Formats: sequence, structure tokens, C-alpha cells
Amino acid sequence: MRHSKRRVRRPRWLLRALLVLGMLGALTACGGGESDSASGELRVHDAAVTTRVATVDEVSAAVAGRDVDALMRLVAFQSVDCVAPPGEYGGRPTCDAGTADGTGVERFPISIGELTWTADARPFLEQLVEASEGLWAVVDGRAVPREVAYLPSVGDYRVLFAVAPEGQGSCVNAVTIEDDSIVALVLGCLSPANGLGWLGAPLPLALAPAN
Repeated sequence: MRHSKRRVRRPRWLLRALLVLGMLGALTACGGGESDSASGELRVHDAAVTTRVATVDEVSAAVAGRDVDALMRLVAFQSVDCVAPPGEYGGRPTCDAGTADGTGVERFPISIGELTWTADARPFLEQLVEASEGLWAVVDGRAVPREVAYLPSVGDYRVLFAVAPEGQGSCVNAVTIEDDSIVALVLGCLSPANGLGWLGAPLPLALAPAN
């Protein structure tokens, strides 16, 4: 897959920290965002809302319409060299049995409490669609470069969908869009505040939160 973002050279230990803090650390206990009620429920945008960004609007419409096939057509897998078991925490995918360390594979990154890689994005897109309460906000991440070639940071856009609160506050799921494709998912309980930023810093918005 083509990567249009400039890669920044940083020490290996810092790259690992950025991956864990940025991709995984956002999946903290629910909360941290404005909510519609004490229960933590977020308001969402009307299904007809447009951002004037074609791929973002296509993803939003597909989620609203529960159209997993449409989402699958937008998925782009990452080219990455696998790592022999036991693998890397917050890093590259573990090689399948019989596959040599360093073999190039095509995988899709998903964060659900921890970073995981899959060869089949459909079950996770189904989970995204089933959990969605509606479009909440869209972050413009075009100024944030990839820290490493094989894993998106924020992407060009991060599309945030409200999910039902899980007892502690507000939660969102995130779809990462880059080069007009879906390149990563964050599922589970991403706090709204973390969804709107990167490593603690707020990012520009393509669509402000509905509430």
C-alpha cells in the first residue's frame, strides 16, 4: 500500500513508547469527554451530516446503514514483516506457524485493549457497526506523520462513533482513514478526549463533536 505521509526517524525505544501510548494508551477507562447525561451517553450527528470529505462520508454512511460490505471495500491492509513468537508488545504481528521471522505479510491493525493484527477485518467491522450509536466527531490528522511505516498514527482522518457507555462514562470507537482507505480500527472504550487528540495534544476537527 502507498504511504503518503513522511516518516520521522526516532530512537527505537521512543517509537515503541509512541505506539503504546498513542495506539493503545487511548483505550483507557471510559470517560474524559463531555456527555449528554450523567450516564455518559454522547449526542450524535444526524445521519445526513456531511464533512465534504468523500471517504469519511462514505464510512459514516456505511456504518449508519450497517453496510459491512461497503466498509470491507475500503479496507487496506498494511505490509509488515512478522516477528517470530512470542512477538512484540505494541509492535509487529507474530508470524504464523511455519512462517519465518521477518517474512512480509499483509495484516490489518486493530486496537482492543492491546494492539492486534488480523488477516480478516470483517468480524471487527461487524463489531464496529453493531456497537455504533452514530457519528460523533471527525479528527483531521493530516499534520501527524506515521512514526513507523507499518502502523498509522492518526491517519488523514479519524472518524469517531459513539458507543453505549459501559458504566463509567462516555466511549467512542475510531476508524482511521488514510489515502482514501480504512487502515486501522480502535474498538472497545476509547475516551472521547483521547479520540480527539494524539499523545495528549488536541487535533484539528473536520467535524466537531455533536454535543
